[in-house]
Amino acid sequence: MGWEDKDPDRVVAIIHFRDRESYVKNAQAPETDKDYREMLQYMETEPEWIDLHFTSYAGKPLAGEMSPS
Repeated sequence: MGWEDKDPDRVVAIIHFRDRESYVKNAQAPETDKDYREMLQYMETEPEWIDLHFTSYAGKPLAGEMSPS
C-alpha cells in the first residue's frame, strides 16, 4: 500500500494473486462482496480498479548507487 506523491489523500493498494483463476474465484466470492460493501462506508467515493499483469524484473541489476528504500 502506498500514497501518491501528487495527492497524499489517495491511497494505492496492489493485490497480487498467484493466477487468474484465484483472482476470479476471489472476486466472485460472496464474502469478498460483503467485505467490499462494508469498506465503502469509510470511503468518499468508490475505488478505481485497474487490472494488470505482473511480471518479474528481467534485465540488468540496478546500479550500485541506486539502493532500495
